Amino acid sequence: MKKIIVSVLLLIILVVAYFVLIKQKPPIETGRIVPSDNGKGIAIEIGNIGLSDIHLKKILINNEEVPKGTKVRVGSGFQEYDSSEVFNFEKQNTKVQSLVLKPNTSPKNLIKKQNQGTASTKDKVYELSILHSKKINRITIKYRYLGIPFERVIRLAMY
Repeated sequence: MKKIIVSVLLLIILVVAYFVLIKQKPPIETGRIVPSDNGKGIAIEIGNIGLSDIHLKKILINNEEVPKGTKVRVGSGFQEYDSSEVFNFEKQNTKVQSLVLKPNTSPKNLIKKQNQGTASTKDKVYELSILHSKKINRITIKYRYLGIPFERVIRLAMY
């Protein structure tokens, strides 16, 4: 009986430690941030530095407002984005809730690989474009990783 109690307590401790470690180092990473000229649009490179998929749930801006439009593009290690397409929402308006960020899609690692000349078409990066009717000052990305809810807040510098 004592072995069962000790085993259960050890399992509980391991599970709690696992959740604490995951919360300490969130798996989503941001890279380049490109604002539109009027501040009502923003493009952000995002990626997954974790070991499992990230499921995006919601993108909110400023005071928890839903943006006018969101778009996600997946690029490869050699792809250059056409800046005229970043804020063109007529061609694509992706439902963020349907997006899954695959592991090993770090924007920072991709830049290192590009600088070293080792990037390939297998290297992926995600670009999240957001458009709104007012100037964007803050972005909140809500997502799930290993069944745990996370929230990443990005505050933009005021110009």
